[in-house]
Amino acid sequence: MREVTAKSVKLGRDLDGMLSEALERDLLVRIGWGRGGDEKPKKGEIGAISHLPAKSRVLLLGDLGECAGAMNSGGNFTLQGSSTSMLGAFQRDGRIVVEKDVGDRLGSRMTGGTITVQGSAGDDVGACMSGGTVIVRGHVGKRAGAGNE
Repeated sequence: MREVTAKSVKLGRDLDGMLSEALERDLLVRIGWGRGGDEKPKKGEIGAISHLPAKSRVLLLGDLGECAGAMNSGGNFTLQGSSTSMLGAFQRDGRIVVEKDVGDRLGSRMTGGTITVQGSAGDDVGACMSGGTVIVRGHVGKRAGAGNE
């Protein structure tokens, strides 16, 4: 667990530095590739790519842990991989696209924005949402949309 936590904190700090420059220059932040374009996917990081500001754009290669893309405030996040529970939880605005599967509680307590999952999702998709849109092209588990206003 310590290794995952350390990797997660490092990714968050690295992203902070990259986002400032990317926003100034209107660039896409690419994570999971080396300088030569070789693939170096992320694996298991928790809380990754959270609190994205408006107009930010992030493309990440890998399979992430809990709370990826949480509390998005208007950024665009594309995940070429999968995520465990609570992807996009508490999102206020912005767009998240996931190319594979996600776990439970996708889009939990969202108030705005859009989340699109190309694969399947676990239980409690969109639970307690008060706004926004969740699209899952594959199967969803039990209690989809439970507790919505």
